[in-house]
Order: sequence, then C-alpha cells, then structure tokens
Amino acid sequence: MAGLEKTKNVSPCLNKNGFTLLESILSLVVTIIIFSLVPFLWQTEKRIIEATNITHSSEWHIFLKQLRQEIGNSELAIRTENKFCTLSEKEVCFEFYKDVVRKQVDGKGHEPLLTNISKFSFSIHQTSLLINAETTSNKKFSTHIYIERE
Repeated sequence: MAGLEKTKNVSPCLNKNGFTLLESILSLVVTIIIFSLVPFLWQTEKRIIEATNITHSSEWHIFLKQLRQEIGNSELAIRTENKFCTLSEKEVCFEFYKDVVRKQVDGKGHEPLLTNISKFSFSIHQTSLLINAETTSNKKFSTHIYIERE
C-alpha cells in the first residue's frame, strides 16, 4: 500500500481560473437587461419633466383667469413691490410671499394661486399690467393684461 499514491478527485466542471460558461451567459443576460431599461428610464424622466411643466402652465393660466376677473370692473392699486390690489366692493390683494403668489380678500385669508415661484414682479405701463414670474425650476412666464382707464 505504500505504492499507492493519493490522487486528487478533480471535477471537470470546476474551473478555478475563470468563469464557467453558465456564469458568463448569466452575466451577459443581466447586463443586457440593465441596458435595455436605460431608454425606458430616459422616457420616464422626459414624461416627468413634461408633467411638471403642464402643472406650472395650468397654475399660470388659472392665475391669469382669476386676475382678469378681479381686474374686470375695479380700480388697480399698487401697495408695495410685492403686492398689488384691486378695489371694488372688496379689496382683493395679490401678494408674492416666500415662494407663493397668494390672494387675500379684505386682508383676510390666504389662497395660494402660484406655487414654487422664485421671482415675481409686476408693473403698470400706461394701459396694461405687466406680470413676470419664474418658477423654482427656471420656467418663465410673462403677460400683459389690458387695463381700462377712464
């Protein structure tokens, strides 16, 4: 028995120097799946950006509609650089406060009309009210509202 040497039982499936064929195929499949998801992620990001812009546009148009209704048959008065009011039966004020443009009636209440606003300015030019707004995402809005003067 001294002549018998111990031999190692080496399996042909074990390769300690590299990847097996199965491991290589599996890693390729995972890589292909990850790369196939990239266009979907870009498309999703684009949809999110478009939805955000639609939200800001909707707020802006609703704000303009409400403002035009308030200005209709009333007198316009500027209080401060961040606030202007319309005077008729009630005093309705529009004010830029923190990151919101809000509406107050007779100095009471707080109705946010535009949100996530970083800059807001207004000025009166002869027969129109010029309003400029910029959102926190750098989307800019501007309009002229005609004012009837007697």
